[in-house]
Amino acid sequence: MKKTHLYPDGTDMSQFKRIKEVSEYNRNFYVGFNGTLLYAESDDDDITEWSLFVNNGFMDFIHLGYSRTSEGNILVGGSYT
Repeated sequence: MKKTHLYPDGTDMSQFKRIKEVSEYNRNFYVGFNGTLLYAESDDDDITEWSLFVNNGFMDFIHLGYSRTSEGNILVGGSYT
């Protein structure tokens, strides 16, 4: 799995601005560091999986990890599932 140093474990994901025009229930886009685009997919409980959108001539996502609402939306590397 590819990781990026721009979003290390421990990053507070609640600091990013939601882009409401392209977001919908449980599937949201955010403006991240340096204007990068983040994608967050949440369950109906506590978990949000985070990915970084990259454009290398085609649409691609780099999985960053997950956060828990109950734990302050702090990024944890790896996948929850």
